[in-house]
Amino acid sequence: MRSPPRSKISPQKKPRRRYNHAKKREMILKMESASTRQLEAETGIPNSNLARWKQQADAILNFEGNMKRFHLHGAGRPNCIPDSDGLEIFMHKRRDAEKALTCTHLVNFLKRNNKDW
Repeated sequence: MRSPPRSKISPQKKPRRRYNHAKKREMILKMESASTRQLEAETGIPNSNLARWKQQADAILNFEGNMKRFHLHGAGRPNCIPDSDGLEIFMHKRRDAEKALTCTHLVNFLKRNNKDW
């Protein structure tokens, strides 16, 4: 007799679990008195996750954000436009004056104010 598939999307793969900061912090504190293999057997959390959390212990324990979050820092592309605050002010002034704002205006602003870039 065949076992039922694990998921409708991918029947072969087990779905990946996500753990929030509260759970990670709890496991790090438990690792002080137990090994990662013991915790893996008790909780079902993979040994690789526990070992990685042990390496990141300082960052996880010093985290001051919402404990329901899953990541340490906000993801996203780094800001590559110089003086983006000035550009934003320019955009707001232009819109407040009810003038058109196009890509050409933005490029010309950057050319005028950031010649090195």
